[in-house]
Amino acid sequence: MKCYTGKVTGAVLLLAGLGAQAADAPAAKPHIVSQAINPLQLYRFNDRLNMVSEVKFSDGNQVERWVALDCKNKTSERLYWDLFDSEGNKKLRYYGDRYGRYAPAQPDPHKQRENIDSLCGAKINNSDWVYVEKRNKYDNATLLDVANIQKINDILLLRIGYSYNEIHYDPPYDAPYDLKLENHVYDCAKGKDVVIAGLDVDGKGYITDGIINKAIQDRQADFSNTPGVEKLFKTLCTLDDVSRYKGLGKYHPVQNKTVSSLSGPELPDFTDNKPDWLKQFPIPEAVQKTATRVVQRWAEPKFTRIGWTEYTREDDKIPVVLDAQPDRLVRRLENYKIFTGQRIMMANLAQLEGAISMSRLPSITQRIDTDLRFPLTQGQRFSLGMTQKNEQTGTVTTFTRQCDVTGSGEATEINPAFSGKYWHVDCEEKDEDGVEKSRNAFLTDLNIFLPLARTDSKGKTTPVHYQDVTITR
Repeated sequence: MKCYTGKVTGAVLLLAGLGAQAADAPAAKPHIVSQAINPLQLYRFNDRLNMVSEVKFSDGNQVERWVALDCKNKTSERLYWDLFDSEGNKKLRYYGDRYGRYAPAQPDPHKQRENIDSLCGAKINNSDWVYVEKRNKYDNATLLDVANIQKINDILLLRIGYSYNEIHYDPPYDAPYDLKLENHVYDCAKGKDVVIAGLDVDGKGYITDGIINKAIQDRQADFSNTPGVEKLFKTLCTLDDVSRYKGLGKYHPVQNKTVSSLSGPELPDFTDNKPDWLKQFPIPEAVQKTATRVVQRWAEPKFTRIGWTEYTREDDKIPVVLDAQPDRLVRRLENYKIFTGQRIMMANLAQLEGAISMSRLPSITQRIDTDLRFPLTQGQRFSLGMTQKNEQTGTVTTFTRQCDVTGSGEATEINPAFSGKYWHVDCEEKDEDGVEKSRNAFLTDLNIFLPLARTDSKGKTTPVHYQDVTITR
């Protein structure tokens, strides 16, 4: 994440680009060609029925949409959905409205009760697990779902489970699981095994991640069976009634599982603007000292927390939270709906560190040079030079900003919740992308900068507005 100039990172540009293509495309909007529930990918855990709907569009794109039905309360929840191109390659993953990062199941208002009744009324057996191996070569239990075995002539359809005593998190989405499922098709005559699904399941019986169709076909080489599973296939092939298989006894899961210390979540959790994740990545000492020296005494935050919704005439509204830190810097959280961004800022003007919820590493300022001095005065000019490194990509960005204090006004002009005076501060920033300008307000009653307008490298100016302002002193 770059400094606070209104620019966005690569992930954001990708999403914005997709939106722009959709808006500019002259072709007719794609329509649904077919939609069906995959009968081979149904998983029932007590009253919860997981299923995937496969949707094909006229432009060749396809969507796999996973949902979970609560068959007792007759409700539906969205789990996640994937968008694939016409070649079957995955383009996007969303958990509800969140892009590229796991989010818990969310209510699905589109499922009607009569549809839920019909689906829940289908004869889908609740999973019933027995041990195949109590401890396999990976130090986990190997299980068989005996309630959902089918034998059709020489073909076995069966579900293998691998149970974990701890909660693990799968990259790249940080999807939690303590049970991994594999749906197999085994040909007894040929001794050939094909995996048709690899699914992650959490302790509540929700499917949190998985691959099917082309994705699983491309990954066949990644699946290998334990000796216990190979023996299981041979045993089941000899049975006329596969439901007679009892294995090593009924499976009893471990209760109150804890998060694994080896494969816990890697993506940041910025809930309520928590500082914990960024603390793992310290700002260089020289940068920290410069930033705190600049704001010391005359520009230290005069608040505990500020919240507002920032918007322009063209953009969606962005909720923002700003928290004062003990080191006199401020921590900023921006909610873009599909992801969140967190930054450590100097007076909400210069970013010292920043991250987004889809990235495992932040962007950290390596150098800061400035002659900014407080309190500001009419006609004052100051410069700001920064070098930032994206720890995820290794990209280094350098920019310079020249700012002029050009006037003053009443803070209530920006929003009635603000008080006191503000200074007009006009800035021009240069980097490898060109020149951008901004008009800012420095609120003397709070000691923060707020953008009032931004002008991009093409000369287009966009005003910035504020609403729902809350201030905690």
